[in-house]
Amino acid sequence: MKRISGSRIAQSLIRVSVFLIMLALIAGMVSCGVQSYALVITSAAGGNVTTPGEGTFSYEAGTVVNLMAEAEEGYRFVSWTGNVSTIADVNAAATNITMNGDYSITANFVKQYNLTTSSIEGGSVTKPGEGMFTYDAGTVVDLLAIPDDGYYFANWTGGRGHDRQCVRRCNHRNHERRLFHHCQLRGVALGLHDNVRLPFDCT
Repeated sequence: MKRISGSRIAQSLIRVSVFLIMLALIAGMVSCGVQSYALVITSAAGGNVTTPGEGTFSYEAGTVVNLMAEAEEGYRFVSWTGNVSTIADVNAAATNITMNGDYSITANFVKQYNLTTSSIEGGSVTKPGEGMFTYDAGTVVDLLAIPDDGYYFANWTGGRGHDRQCVRRCNHRNHERRLFHHCQLRGVALGLHDNVRLPFDCT
């Protein structure tokens, strides 16, 4: 009886061993069949990609890869370009891409400049207002200055411009001529940090 029981146990162990070996072989065959794709990441001037980094990375098909782009000081992130069909949001610095093929993507940035507007006695800047405003390089900014009663707009100074003689308050036949001219300047292209000052101090 003891010999029979020992024989049965040995046979059972053999069956279990064969079963485990077959499972291992099947798992190996399945893993060998997984498709991998390459993701090439680069960045334009003004920033870099911090997640997962820049270079060439390999991922299994269907993997969702997190992306994070960071702009340098004086720049802002614009968009992802390249093979972007599976990127969740091409306009977001923090987003993700699903690996359904070999992809090459680039993070893009734009330079920004500050425009500071102010005025002195006699009027004010109503468009875009007074203070410091930040714009992308190449942005065309409309400027509108409105004089107070008894003044009219003379010219813009500062930045790339040159100071010009202030237009004084006019008197005609001992009566003050109050001019209410609205002056609107268009086409101010930002190429440096501009400081615009309005010469309203006509005395």
